[in-house]
Amino acid sequence: ALLSRYESDSAVQKMVDDHEFWIIPILNPDGYLAFDRRNANRIDLNRNFSWAYEDTRQSGDHPFSEPETLALSDLSMTRAFHHNLSVHSGAVNLGWVWNHQEAVSPDEEWFRVVSEKYLANTSAPDFWITNGAQWYMVNGEATDWLYGSLGGHDYTLEVSVDKAPPAQMIPDLVEQHLESTLGFYDQTGFRGRVTSTAGESIEASITILDKGR
Repeated sequence: ALLSRYESDSAVQKMVDDHEFWIIPILNPDGYLAFDRRNANRIDLNRNFSWAYEDTRQSGDHPFSEPETLALSDLSMTRAFHHNLSVHSGAVNLGWVWNHQEAVSPDEEWFRVVSEKYLANTSAPDFWITNGAQWYMVNGEATDWLYGSLGGHDYTLEVSVDKAPPAQMIPDLVEQHLESTLGFYDQTGFRGRVTSTAGESIEASITILDKGR
């Protein structure tokens, strides 16, 4: 859609011109081949991230012990992934952080607004939205890590109650979520780069005092 609509859709053209889009088709190739949420080492990759990591049999010996999660971590250190959608199956909802605790994040209101917009634009039957921990709690998960460690806003999209929907369902699933996904990435907000007087990038903590300007 980003490619085919670029010439005819000004909103898509602006998104593509103003941002970098990174698409990871699959993070767990071992699990994809084996139809298993774990990789070949029998580790659940979505329990192997460092934020609120919990040492269990399926979470790995330590955070980022697996090549897949380490690769994602390394990539995330080279780019500011600030608005992300992680696609799963097993339910039909959109969730946001936190996932490891019931106490809400400082951006709870914003997450809910974005998710309500997604809900309004999707045609998926019985679709709903939730704070992740209010659905169920989990430790060492990817979206909590990206938000807690790097400040990125990461959402979990569940597109099918079937864990492995048949291939012939994919066109319908795409149609149900395409417009809401494009709308998800078409968000207003602040962006920029913090530099020293010499023009070199520096780490900084930014507080927006007047969100109306």
